[in-house]
Amino acid sequence: MVFFVMTIASMHAPPWKILFATGLPGGTYHSVALEYQAELARQGITMELLQTPGSPGVLRALHDVKTHAVAGFVQGGIARPEDQRDLESLGTVFYEPLWLFARDERCAPVCSLPEFIELLSRRVSIGGPDSGTQVLAALVLESLGIPQSDNWQRLSSMDARDALLAGNIDAVFLVDAWEAPGIRQLLADPAIRAMDYPIADALIEVSPTLHHVVLPRGARSFPLDLPPRDINLVAPKASLMVRQDLHPAIKRLLLEAMRRLHARSRMFTKSGEFPAPEAIGLRLSDVAQQFYNRSEPFYYRFLPYWIADLIAVSVAMMVPVYALFGRLLAQLLTRRRASLKEISDAAQKPG
Repeated sequence: MVFFVMTIASMHAPPWKILFATGLPGGTYHSVALEYQAELARQGITMELLQTPGSPGVLRALHDVKTHAVAGFVQGGIARPEDQRDLESLGTVFYEPLWLFARDERCAPVCSLPEFIELLSRRVSIGGPDSGTQVLAALVLESLGIPQSDNWQRLSSMDARDALLAGNIDAVFLVDAWEAPGIRQLLADPAIRAMDYPIADALIEVSPTLHHVVLPRGARSFPLDLPPRDINLVAPKASLMVRQDLHPAIKRLLLEAMRRLHARSRMFTKSGEFPAPEAIGLRLSDVAQQFYNRSEPFYYRFLPYWIADLIAVSVAMMVPVYALFGRLLAQLLTRRRASLKEISDAAQKPG
């Protein structure tokens, strides 16, 4: 019986290779995905990367069964109610600030709201097509009542950064982590200014998925005093989304990787703040709820994931099997007792 159940359970073993939808090289999604790739490789899982322009592209890849993508980072506020049909969340993992960089000669050290609005009517890159940057930039521009302009350009993050450094545009919206090389490069360039959002708190009221974060003065360089003042920014949180039909063992491996990679303190983030059991736009996976509540079976914390999962599947299968076996045994015993009683009654009748 046990051998039969273990054999059937082994047929439901997790895959040894998965496809992870991510952003373009040089961006946070891609660089963090490489860290996940290394974490899963230690468990014997090959994680291949599928490049997309950004969060909307990640969602499309997860929905399209032909791509075989099973997981990916998605910017807060991008997921729609209909995405819950196929997808679920493993929780939030980091902040993604919406940066606005401008040429130094094009803006005052501290912009008033009218000056801020005037800057955004110039040659501004609002993010590439199908990117999360464009979604957030559109929110800011619409909130400020700025009409669509022919001056706006839709450039990828890398192209926009290069155009700003070359002086071909006046400002650029970028959604990227503080650690991203492109962000660090722009913060260190004396010809470029990181803009403060004068309406950061108001934007948070408009969009509940945004959060107010502050880049402290001198964070880039103490000796050079870069930036020369605190920078108020708005930032959504990124979530790790997965397909609902992804094997539970792989979800657990991703959750363990989330804890190892995101629990430490970093810019904008306190130690232990991430990963967090937050479901932004999508429901939180049942596996994730067990993980955060530490209610998963104890052997997941001590055994290799594939052995633990095999035990879990076997136990799940053996419970109904033994329940059925118990009912059959009870019926057999009842019939046996009835037969013995009939024989006894027949023997006691006078010949």
